[in-house]
Amino acid sequence: MQTRAFTFLLLAASSAPALFGDVTVRSRNTIRFGAIIPAPVAERTSNGNLATVPESTVRYRKGSREYLKSGKFACLLDFGKQKITIIDAGNKTFATVAMKDYGDRLARAMPGVPQEFRDAQQSAKTTLSSRKTGRTDVIQGVPVEETEIAVSLELPVPTADGKIRTEPVVKVAIQVWMAKPAKAPPIPAVRELTAHSMSNPRFSQWIDPANILVTVFGAMPGLGDGLSQMFQEVEKSKSPVFKWHLEASMPGMAAALQNMQKQQGRALPDGLDPNAPFSVVDSEVVELSTAPVDDAVFQVPADYHAAPFEDVVKSVSPSFPKS
Repeated sequence: MQTRAFTFLLLAASSAPALFGDVTVRSRNTIRFGAIIPAPVAERTSNGNLATVPESTVRYRKGSREYLKSGKFACLLDFGKQKITIIDAGNKTFATVAMKDYGDRLARAMPGVPQEFRDAQQSAKTTLSSRKTGRTDVIQGVPVEETEIAVSLELPVPTADGKIRTEPVVKVAIQVWMAKPAKAPPIPAVRELTAHSMSNPRFSQWIDPANILVTVFGAMPGLGDGLSQMFQEVEKSKSPVFKWHLEASMPGMAAALQNMQKQQGRALPDGLDPNAPFSVVDSEVVELSTAPVDDAVFQVPADYHAAPFEDVVKSVSPSFPKS
C-alpha cells in the first residue's frame, strides 16, 4: 500500500507543470505625432519632435521577481516582499519603496500640471468605456483577444455668443490584445507572467511602466487621471498584454477648424487633417522566451548605492523640454 501511494505521488509530481520558470518578454514600441498638438503636450515633447516612448521594453521574470527596463527607466519588482526598486544605471544609484506606496511617491516626484491649466482641471470631466470586441489573434504563439477602452475628456468651452458649454476636447482610445483565459493547461510563459502582479492605481505594469504616457498626456487638465483609469482597466484583468494601439485625438479642435474654414471660406493647409489623431502609440511583443535568466539580473549591482527616491526617479525619467 505504501509503495502504491509513493508511486502515485511520484507520478503526480512528474506530471505537474514546473513552477517558477524563467521568462523573457521583449516589446517594440513606436510613437507618432500629428500636425496639431495640444499646447501642454507640445511643451513636453519639443512640439512633437521628442520620441518620449522608448523603442523597446524588456522584462525578465524568475518566480516572484521581475526586472523591467524601458529606456532609461529600470526597476526590480519583488512580489514576495512587495517591494519595488528603481535603478539609475547612469549614476549607479537605486531606491526601494513598498509597492503600495510607489504610486503616490512617483506622482510627487513627476512634473505637475502647469499653473495656467489647474483651474481648468477642476472643471474637467472624464468618461471611461470598455468593451471586448470579439477579435482574436495569435502573437508569439499565444492566443490573444482584443479589448477596446476609451477615455473622453470634457472641458467648458466658450461659444461665439458668450456662453459656456461643455464638450469633448480630447479622446484617447486604446485597443489591447491580452492572453486569452486558458481552457487547457496554460502556456508556461503565460502561466509565469500571470502568477504575480502589482496592484497600484498609479502603476501600469503592462502599458506604461515608466509612467511616460501619463506624464506627457497628463499635462492636459484631467487627462492624467483618465489615462490612469484606462490603464487600470487593463491591469485588473491580470492578463499579460501582447499588443496595444493607442490614439489620442481632439474632436473639439477638429470642429473648431472646420467652422473656421467655413466662416473664412479658406481651405485648410495641405496635409492638415483636423480629424487625424495628434498622437499614435503602438507596442507589440516581438520576443517571448523561457530560456534561463541569470540570477544576477535580479540583483542591484554591488557598486551601486542607495539614494533618495525622488532623485532616482527624476534621473531615469525622460526630459520634457519646452518647444
